[in-house]
Amino acid sequence: MIRFSTLALILLGTTPLLAQEVQQVDGPPLWGSDLRTVEEVRIGDREEEEYLFGRIAAVAVTDNGNIWVGDDSVPIIRLYDAQGEYIRDVGAAGEGPGEYNRIMGLKRMVDDSVWLFDPRNRRISVFDPDGNFVVAHPVDSGTHSSDAFHVDGRGNAYVLTMDGEAPRQPNGDPASSLIRVNSRGESEARVEWPPENQENGFVLLSPSGYRKPFFPEIINAVTAEGVVLRADNQSYSIDLGHDVRLQRDFQPIRLDGEERSQWIETARRFEERSGKDYASRIPRSKPAFRNVRVFGDGRIWVDVYTEAEYEARSPRADGSRPLEWHERRPVMEVIGSDGTFFGRVPLPEDTYLYEARGEYIWAERELEDGSPIIVRLRIEAAGS
Repeated sequence: MIRFSTLALILLGTTPLLAQEVQQVDGPPLWGSDLRTVEEVRIGDREEEEYLFGRIAAVAVTDNGNIWVGDDSVPIIRLYDAQGEYIRDVGAAGEGPGEYNRIMGLKRMVDDSVWLFDPRNRRISVFDPDGNFVVAHPVDSGTHSSDAFHVDGRGNAYVLTMDGEAPRQPNGDPASSLIRVNSRGESEARVEWPPENQENGFVLLSPSGYRKPFFPEIINAVTAEGVVLRADNQSYSIDLGHDVRLQRDFQPIRLDGEERSQWIETARRFEERSGKDYASRIPRSKPAFRNVRVFGDGRIWVDVYTEAEYEARSPRADGSRPLEWHERRPVMEVIGSDGTFFGRVPLPEDTYLYEARGEYIWAERELEDGSPIIVRLRIEAAGS
């Protein structure tokens, strides 16, 4: 088991907490034990330009159900109503007020405004719920990663930045911290973003998101209370940034046979490029989860590992085999910050989750031709 500090959020000059209460996440799921999702809205299956996407980078949903989709291939932000009908483009590519060059985060705030993190223009742009530009807040993070932008439930945004003056992480990566930006656009403080990956690895891109080789990992996320939780995928424990740890029992899924052989083969190809040892570290069983995220209602969504499915694929031009074993049907376990277990939510095949609120999910899927679409799914009991 990986050990780490019980304090997940450290403002400069504070002292770590030592006492910690462990809350077991168990009992019958509040939403029921047999859940499914029903597609209610689909955006992207029309031939009109306003419904075609190249590379979806971010999705936000305002209180009236309007859906904001950031397509970073243009870039462009498109606004749709709750039923998926196109309303308007929001802003445009460029460097002027209300324009953007890179869409690295699109978040609804507590006042129902939408904040866009644009690292190339070194700012956060603020739009009202109707898509009108309001103001820009300068912020220079130098970070272009997918987890560079976070918000809490108190009107603050957090931008990941590299700290070149601090000692490097144990895996050799630069030290990181979060710049906290308040609702007035003032950069208030730096918040510690502790090391996440305990071991260097490699990442594969799939229609359901990024896939990693099952190494031990600690994952960070910003909670609605504005603290950084720390989730350990080996023990299925989640430190909530104060004196509470959520703990959930899990049965590790075996990683063996042809699935493990193909992961080892893939790891060896990455070894040839990096000179690092990956193949010998492929485990015999999968950790509890691959990712943890917190959405606007404060609930914690845990992307748990599942059994992989086989899909035959043609060899590459060099004769090597692509990975043919994929966990194509994501499963999310939903947990409240008080330890309430809401349920285990299976998602449709090749679904990438962007937003969840109440009984609704907004996610990216692919059409048969590989074109991305956005769907709104409703969670319900399978027998209803």
